Amino acid sequence: MNNQNRVGKKQTNLRSRVIIGLSLLALAALCTCVLAQENTADSWYKKGQELMENESYEEALKAYDSAMELDLENARIWMGKGDTQIRMGNYNESRETYENALNITNKSLEVNPQEAKGWLVKGDLLLRLYRYDEALESYNRSLEIDPKDKEAWLNKGKALDTPTYRLQGPERIRAFEDAIIAYNEAIEIDPNYGNAWMNKGYSLLSLAAFNKDLSEYNESLKAFDKAIELIPTSDIRNLALAWDGRAITLMGMGNTLEDNGRQDEARARHEEAVNDYSKAIELGPSFAGLEAQLYRAGILADLSRYNESLAAYDNAIEAKPNYPPGDYSMYVAMLFSGKGDVLEKMGDHGDALKAFDNAIELDSTSAEAWKGKGNSLKALGRQAEADVAFAKAKELGYQG
Repeated sequence: MNNQNRVGKKQTNLRSRVIIGLSLLALAALCTCVLAQENTADSWYKKGQELMENESYEEALKAYDSAMELDLENARIWMGKGDTQIRMGNYNESRETYENALNITNKSLEVNPQEAKGWLVKGDLLLRLYRYDEALESYNRSLEIDPKDKEAWLNKGKALDTPTYRLQGPERIRAFEDAIIAYNEAIEIDPNYGNAWMNKGYSLLSLAAFNKDLSEYNESLKAFDKAIELIPTSDIRNLALAWDGRAITLMGMGNTLEDNGRQDEARARHEEAVNDYSKAIELGPSFAGLEAQLYRAGILADLSRYNESLAAYDNAIEAKPNYPPGDYSMYVAMLFSGKGDVLEKMGDHGDALKAFDNAIELDSTSAEAWKGKGNSLKALGRQAEADVAFAKAKELGYQG
C-alpha cells in the first residue's frame, strides 16, 4: 500500500472517529435533555396524574412529592396529591393538603388578581372543601376574565348542582336549571366536550327524578349517549360515570313507566339498566361500580332474577371500597338488607334472617333491616321476636 493510500485510510478512520465521537456527544446531550425534561415539576405532576388514574396510589403520591421538591408553590400539584389521598380514603390528610393548596393560590391571586386560571384552581379547591358558595364566586371571577374557558363553565355547573341536596322545591329546580345553563355554555365552546355532556345528563336526570317527567328522562338519556360517544376510552373514570348515569336514568324511566301502568315498557328499561350498570361496574369497580352494584342487584331482584341478584349482592359485599368507616358500614348494611329481601322472596327465611342481622350489626339505625328481620322471624314462627323487630322499625321511622 503506498503512502497516499495509507494517509487516505488514516483520514477516513479519523473522520469516522470524529463522527462517532460527535454522535456520542449528541446522544449524551439528548439523554441529558430528556432526563432534565423528565425531572421537571410538570413531568412529575403528569406522572402522578397517570398513576392516580391507574389506581397506583402509593406511586402517585411519590410522584407528587417529587414534583413538590422541585416546585413547592404549585397549587395544582398539591391538589393532585389531595385527590389521590381522597381515592385512598385518607380524608383528613386530603383536607389538609387542599388547605395548603388554597393558601398557595390565595397568595398567588394577591399578586395577580387578573389570573383567570388562578381563580379556576381556587374554585376547584373550594369545591373539594365543600365550600360551594365560595367556589361559585371563584368560577364567576375566572369567567369574568376569560368567558371562553370551558373548564370553568363545567366546574361552575358542578358548584351549582352538587349542593342541591340542601335545597327544596323551586329553589332546588332552579339550581339544576342554572347548572344545565353552565354546561350548555361549555358545550357551545366545545361541542365535543364529553364531560360537559355527562354532567348535563346528571342534572337533567335530577330534574326528571324530581318531576317524574319522562321527557326529561329522555333528554338525560340523550346527553349520556353523547357523553359515551365523546369521552375517550382512555378516560375510564368518566366513561364509567357516564354509563352509571345512563343506567340510573333508565331505572328512573322504568319506575315512572311502572307507576303509569306501562309494565312491559318498564321491564324493558330495567333490563337495559342492568346491562348499563354492568358496563359501569366493569369500567370502574372501585368508584362508579359501588352504587351500581347495589342498584343492579336490586333491579335483578325486581325482575325476579333472584340467583343473579344474590350473586351481585355477594360480589358487592366482598368488595372493599374506599369509603369513610361510617359510610362504608351503611353501604354494606344496605347490601345485606337487599340480600335479605331476595332470600325472603325465595322462601329462605333462615338465611334471610342472618343477612338482616348482619345489616343491623353494621347499621343499627336501618329501619329496612329491622322490618326485614321482623318478616323473617314471623315466617319462622317466632312472633314475639318479630313484634320486637317491627316495633324497632317503626321507632326508626319505617313507612312501608
